[in-house]
Amino acid sequence: MLREPVKPPGSLTRRDVLRAAAAAGTAAFVARAAAFAPVPPPPDSAPTSRPAAAPAERPWWLSAQPRRSRVAEITSDEVFEQQMVNPAVLRRMLDAGLAAAVGLPTAAAAWRQVLGPAQRILLKFNHVGGSVIGTNDALAQAMVASLADAGYAAERLVLAEVPSPTTSAAGARRPVPGWGGGLPLGEATEEMAAAFLEADAAISVGQLKTHGLAGMSGVMKNLAYGIIRRPGRYHAYGCSPFVGQIIGHTEVSRRLRLCVLSALRVLVRGGPEAFEDDLYPSRTLLFGIDPVAVDVVGLDHLLFARRKVGETDPVRVPHLAAAAAAGIGRGDPLDIERVAVADPGQVAG
Repeated sequence: MLREPVKPPGSLTRRDVLRAAAAAGTAAFVARAAAFAPVPPPPDSAPTSRPAAAPAERPWWLSAQPRRSRVAEITSDEVFEQQMVNPAVLRRMLDAGLAAAVGLPTAAAAWRQVLGPAQRILLKFNHVGGSVIGTNDALAQAMVASLADAGYAAERLVLAEVPSPTTSAAGARRPVPGWGGGLPLGEATEEMAAAFLEADAAISVGQLKTHGLAGMSGVMKNLAYGIIRRPGRYHAYGCSPFVGQIIGHTEVSRRLRLCVLSALRVLVRGGPEAFEDDLYPSRTLLFGIDPVAVDVVGLDHLLFARRKVGETDPVRVPHLAAAAAAGIGRGDPLDIERVAVADPGQVAG
């Protein structure tokens, strides 16, 4: 369920451009997305869209980082070798980015901080376009190894939307089939995936992509529409406010412990399916506990990548604006602490 990157002109680095976008471009995005005229749904296809509503309980991540939501960004020029992921480089990116996002000195300490005593941990990837983007397997393997080093054995991990051979080779578990529970969504109630309901903790591992119906797919949509039984009913209105309603529901928010957004290879047009000519090698991973903040920073990376390939049309993401407006996470760039993390291997070299 790779073209080479081009350095920004002059003395500006990629991070300089992204920081400028955080102050200006993202604010403009929120206004555009909020004003986006939704596409009417096909007859009988989806519940009527309603204004975003605040969650019944304030998500824990807003209390854990009470002033600003932290998003760590790490880029490495060495993560690809002849278009293949270098596992050693990816692992050090993962560990350094995670530690910075949580504010602890090591990845092991960071894992223990966010996961605690969890016995069944769901890692939700995004398989749509995954075989073309080609980074899911390597990222899954790196995460399983990093978690094992922190004391979370592979048999405690469930890998969703990862090829079975990868899951087996890692010693992790496949998701149990079936559906259960009930999550109010619009005017309907949706069953949730049994694999999610049995999990003590969940990690959303999204792929940064444009999406023809949602505008963008990041960590929020990846998890939200991967755990309900009938996601196709909720793509009208740019998936707004449904994505945020799912993420903000207590049954979901209490399980969601970490968001990892892969911008290693970004899908800059089309989507959700991917084609090689539509990918841009940003070579970046994003980490955070606030899913809204992670997706806001992700949108900056997406817009930057699109500009590098000549795509200048705006990307409207109404479900992201709705989630921020509802207080599910922080969407104002001034409320997001962006931490640029150096690749330890490149620094050492």
